[in-house]
Amino acid sequence: MRHSDLDEHSPVSAQWVVEAAPRLAVALLRRDFLAQPPALRTAQLARVRRLLAREVARGQASPSALAQLAPAVYGVSLADCRPPAPPRGRRRR
Repeated sequence: MRHSDLDEHSPVSAQWVVEAAPRLAVALLRRDFLAQPPALRTAQLARVRRLLAREVARGQASPSALAQLAPAVYGVSLADCRPPAPPRGRRRR
């Protein structure tokens, strides 16, 4: 079945949109990100990391849309933006 076979009132077309739209959007965002010049891509990635680090610092109860999309689009997750854990063991004097 082609998408053109579905009319706007068909429940199948609504289901298709609900299921396919997120995958298509992520694919387009990823393609656009990778098509940017390296300097712009580096700046965008730094901005995403800063925003995710801020979200980690606030301790939000649920992840933002950016946090949900970042692994697939930018290759960065909330876990990548957590501050390093303090060293374990005895402290030196």
